[in-house]
Amino acid sequence: MIMTSVDYVHSRPGGRVQLSFTPHHIAVSTSPTRSRDWVRRFWWSVLGALALAWIGTLAHWSGAPREVAIALAAPGGVLFACLLGYALIALVIAIFTLGVGEAGMGWLGRWIDRNATPAQPLGVIPVGAVAHVRAERRFRRTIAHVTFSDGRTVRYTRWGFRHVGKPMVAGFQAMTPL
Repeated sequence: MIMTSVDYVHSRPGGRVQLSFTPHHIAVSTSPTRSRDWVRRFWWSVLGALALAWIGTLAHWSGAPREVAIALAAPGGVLFACLLGYALIALVIAIFTLGVGEAGMGWLGRWIDRNATPAQPLGVIPVGAVAHVRAERRFRRTIAHVTFSDGRTVRYTRWGFRHVGKPMVAGFQAMTPL
């Protein structure tokens, strides 16, 4: 029976994992890509496209050939046009429904989460393998430096408020010898 499960944990070395703490071991598995990951990727791509548009504009102002400026600025312009179209659709829906209706994309997020690949097991950490745990808190990050009995140290980081990272630290500390 799983006691606690913590998702979206960044393991260094390693990658993003899901930790499941039981009284006898810690099960480590991959963390599935969910809708909030796609939202984050979308906004990073928006920033990248706007940076390209700005670089294209600067290139045009500095006298570069027009084709080069257009090739750099086009992705940013297309993305901006799509965002502007979505904003206009949301505004029209809000006007016609008197603010009750919303042009949200919640259905897309639920569909992505429902169709996400399930977590794949990576390994198990037995009770005696954790020698020492040092926890620290930086802004909205909870960091657990876990030293194993073989001497290697792995840093596990969980972003979020304090109550989100506390179960991770408590689970690792429960695995240390008394």
